[in-house]
Amino acid sequence: MAIASSDLKRHLADYAEVTGRKSSRFICPITLRQCDLGELIDGHIINQAIKVASRRSVIQYSKVDHFYGTRVEPSLVRFLNLTTKTTMEIVREGEVIRIKCSDGTVLDAFHAESASGRRAAGKYPMISIAASKGETADIPIFVKTSFDDPRLQSKEGDVIVRHPGVLPLHWGAAMLKVGFLALFDMIGYRAVFDPCGDTLRRSLASFFNDNARREDTDEYFRDFRSATKIMGHGSSIPDLRDDYKPYAFDTLNDRELLLHFTPGETMFAVSCIFHINDLSVVVMLPQKMPHTNMETAWNAYSRMMRDESVPQVVRRARFTGKQWDVSPEPVSATFLPDPEES
Repeated sequence: MAIASSDLKRHLADYAEVTGRKSSRFICPITLRQCDLGELIDGHIINQAIKVASRRSVIQYSKVDHFYGTRVEPSLVRFLNLTTKTTMEIVREGEVIRIKCSDGTVLDAFHAESASGRRAAGKYPMISIAASKGETADIPIFVKTSFDDPRLQSKEGDVIVRHPGVLPLHWGAAMLKVGFLALFDMIGYRAVFDPCGDTLRRSLASFFNDNARREDTDEYFRDFRSATKIMGHGSSIPDLRDDYKPYAFDTLNDRELLLHFTPGETMFAVSCIFHINDLSVVVMLPQKMPHTNMETAWNAYSRMMRDESVPQVVRRARFTGKQWDVSPEPVSATFLPDPEES
């Protein structure tokens, strides 16, 4: 999309205010490159291939946007768009299907319409997966075990479906970029040059500057492994599609987010919340108050990435142009476990 001159002027003025240095060219918030006008796009913060999400855009260095769009965002799109599919579609498109039995053991399986499933007919026992709303019949799959396997008698268990190209680290890295750009869109270069937030910026920039492979994602984003979560009650994507209600606000549309404090009231992170396909995807980014010691804030964030049960105080906040309107009442949030195979 074309760059609006008013948006460009606003970013240039903000850069001068935050850094004390004037620039006639846009400074990429990720690489800090001075970009010529022809290198810029007004790009969607959330990949527009996501079926339902905010279409808010922000000025970006086009090469960074395209790089992430090919390296890790396809995984993001595939994973989050699963929530718009029926159970049959999810199973049919799966690369690997497994049945996790009530005793914890895992069995390979095939859906009946696949080539493996057709070959399995008569050789392996068949079970049915409950259909989702709108489907007329349960979904038959074959389980690679004996017909008299007692584990198949239990009505309890989970179906694990792995989809090609969908890995948690990939879609998580894509959402880190979304969260970083959302914060830049909201509060400008203060988010970029925050010493705590700069740790994420450096990881995002290094991944691009090194022309890294998608297989190397963990190397660049290991410090943020627990930063991206889905907020809700269920334990799987199909469950969420049926009974999940998204969180009260969307950061891009409502200019609100969550602030994270230690019990001693040291702010160490913000969480952006995005309504995507009737879910709420939460991205926790390192950020601190100007007077807060960098080491204290980063240590608190790092502990949270390693152990989500560490004590914290979370407050809802709205950005009103130049300042935060912070609610004095703490809020609570429940996150789903990471997907086992997605």
